[in-house]
Amino acid sequence: MYKVRQGDLKGRIQHYPIEIVQRMVYYQELKDKKCDIIKIQNHPFTVFDWSETTEGYFCWSKIFAYDSFYLFYVYHPKEESIFVYYRGDSKRANDIFDELIKLGGKHPNGFPPISSKCFYYIRPSDNEITCISAKEDSEALILLKEFYIEKFLPEIGK
Repeated sequence: MYKVRQGDLKGRIQHYPIEIVQRMVYYQELKDKKCDIIKIQNHPFTVFDWSETTEGYFCWSKIFAYDSFYLFYVYHPKEESIFVYYRGDSKRANDIFDELIKLGGKHPNGFPPISSKCFYYIRPSDNEITCISAKEDSEALILLKEFYIEKFLPEIGK
């Protein structure tokens, strides 16, 4: 099987994680018995009938249309332990970041203060700590609650 390298991430797939492009190569080779990385770079949606994959059409359509990778990592988690989230607690902001950093999360520069109206988690595509507003009734929040495990900080002694 063709091994995807960093230099292959060009064109439409320039911001894709390597493991996602490697999976695209897998499906292309399954269908065509060879890899055409240039076709993947320029027209990834036409490489395969994505509804016939383990991940399904919905997952791939989110990747191709929005560069949204979270569903891919539901099917192919990097490490199960990173699929956790914490409810925001402004009094325990450092504790939340410390716990997510222990799990491999990267603290983004200029991150706003922790809000009790948000859920904090590690984005699998780049391991950055990020958040979703609890006010949103968005697809992302629904998926976060469905596929991630809520963790709780240890109680602080009085």
